[in-house]
Amino acid sequence: MPGTFLPPSRIPDPISRNDREFTKDELENMFLIIRNEIDDIIRVLNTKTTGSHELDEFITGSTYFPDPTLNSTTAVLPTPRPEYLTTVNFGTLPNTAAKAVAHGITFPSPNTLKMVHIHASASDLVTPAYIEIPASWIAVDGTNVTITTPGNYTAYTECYVILKYIKV
Repeated sequence: MPGTFLPPSRIPDPISRNDREFTKDELENMFLIIRNEIDDIIRVLNTKTTGSHELDEFITGSTYFPDPTLNSTTAVLPTPRPEYLTTVNFGTLPNTAAKAVAHGITFPSPNTLKMVHIHASASDLVTPAYIEIPASWIAVDGTNVTITTPGNYTAYTECYVILKYIKV
C-alpha cells in the first residue's frame, strides 16, 4: 500500500434515512463496510512511520524484507521484520578521545540484532553551531555507542545518536 492516505469514509450516514428503520440486508452491508473501513485504518497505521525519537526502544512502523534464510520449509515462516529505534542522549563530545555511552539495547543472544542505520549529530549551543557526526567516528557494540573525535569537540555539549535496527 503506497503512502498512508485513506479516502473519505464510505460509511453511510444514518441521519439521511429520514427515521426509516434499516432492513437486515442494509445492516449487514453497513457492518461489512464498517469492518472494511477499520481494516483499512489498521493497515495504514501498521505501515505508518512514526517520527517519535524515544530514549527507550521504539518500533518505528517501518519494516524490512523477510529474513532471506527463511522460506516455507523452515520452522519459522518468512515475515516482514519491524524496525526498532533507540535514541541515545550522548551528551558532550570528547576532546581528541573516545567516549562510550550505554545504549540500553538488549541483545538476547549473539547475532539476534542487526543495525540498519547509525546517525548522530551534535550542537554547540553557545556559538550556535551544528555538526553531523561522521560515520567513521561512531562505533556500536553490544553495550555502548562510542564516538572518537580527532580534535577538541567539547563545545558540542548536546549529541544525539539514532540507532535503527531489526531483530532476527
